[in-house]
Amino acid sequence: MFKRILILGTGLLLGVALSFGAARVALALNWWPSRELSHTSDYFREVLQMVHENYVDPKASNYDHLAKNAIHGMVESLDRIPNFSS
Repeated sequence: MFKRILILGTGLLLGVALSFGAARVALALNWWPSRELSHTSDYFREVLQMVHENYVDPKASNYDHLAKNAIHGMVESLDRIPNFSS
């Protein structure tokens, strides 16, 4: 009886150790998506849907048009070239 409990306990501990090891490897190799990225994309999706559903002009608020303009604005805001014309 004691042998069975010892074997089950050892198996349980090894399973937990392997699970934590696999989780650390997955995090180190970025196999799991970032929570920040997931939260941000959910927020973007909600805003995109809200604008699409509530904007007056359906042609101007289709998803493709909204997404392309949002991506364009995002990338454009990253590296602004200073205006040196005086």
